[in-house]
Amino acid sequence: IHNGTDAEIDRATFSLGYGGGTYTRGTYQLSGTIPAGGCIVVGGATSDDTNGNPTFDLEQDFNPDMQNSGDPADAVGLFNILAADITPESVPIDAVVYGDANTDGFVDSNGDVSAINVADAPAGQTIERIGPDQWQIQEAPTPNNCAVGN
Repeated sequence: IHNGTDAEIDRATFSLGYGGGTYTRGTYQLSGTIPAGGCIVVGGATSDDTNGNPTFDLEQDFNPDMQNSGDPADAVGLFNILAADITPESVPIDAVVYGDANTDGFVDSNGDVSAINVADAPAGQTIERIGPDQWQIQEAPTPNNCAVGN
């Protein structure tokens, strides 16, 4: 998660929602701060060569796991509400929808049904943001690299 502002952000009111079907398949409450211009990596608990050896700022073994997509698409959304308050009608402040077809109707930050942002990444690869609303499959994951996507 990247903080593109020139001020530190308190993550206490931010959360992630993810899944297939709705953003409520799994939720995670964020905590701590993100420094101005900084980024954090949320995930875990495994850090090895297969996932780019990330250093986790918020270590979380997601349960249920975030899905490798296909058809229908899956999504991960960043919300400016508590994880406990995410409902199927909640609108993310940012999201990525990945896979083949958004037949479940994941919405974007405007509340509109999102187009697919990127295809599903094969095993050992990942998706990364390369610009506003631009994503790509990354064959060699680069976690903890804040320069990506700015």
